[in-house]
Amino acid sequence: MSYETRPDAAVSKAAEILGRRAMSRGELVEKLLNYGFSEDEASRAADRMEELSAVDDFEYARTCAGYYIARGMGKRRIREELRRRKIPPEIIDGVLDDLPGPDGSIEEYIRRKLKDPSDKAEKRRVVNALLRRGFDYEDINRVIRRFISEDYY
Repeated sequence: MSYETRPDAAVSKAAEILGRRAMSRGELVEKLLNYGFSEDEASRAADRMEELSAVDDFEYARTCAGYYIARGMGKRRIREELRRRKIPPEIIDGVLDDLPGPDGSIEEYIRRKLKDPSDKAEKRRVVNALLRRGFDYEDINRVIRRFISEDYY
């Protein structure tokens, strides 16, 4: 393949990849590199996809964050997932700042899982599960204390 047509091939491949599923610029560049394109070709193709609005890291991050919120994940876990999807840190920070507070998600989980608030082992299991979902200990503890004191169960 000649040098003149190679960049067009990278753009075509980028469009094909993005036709399958949305992804971040970083993921797109990585995929193009895996297909054998040079760093420069992959970067130029990603630039072109951004110009065409086929790649928008902020919107992609917002969509992913919404999906993870719906699955009951906390901000820490969402940050990890967005980082794994190669979204730049400044975009991640902006998206996470716009998310609602965690209390509602934590409370919903506690209502479903904590049957006996006086059972320390059960409470520990619920707290550990929420920590694994990416919620902060301080938020979990605050909601559990409020949950128990208001006799929600």
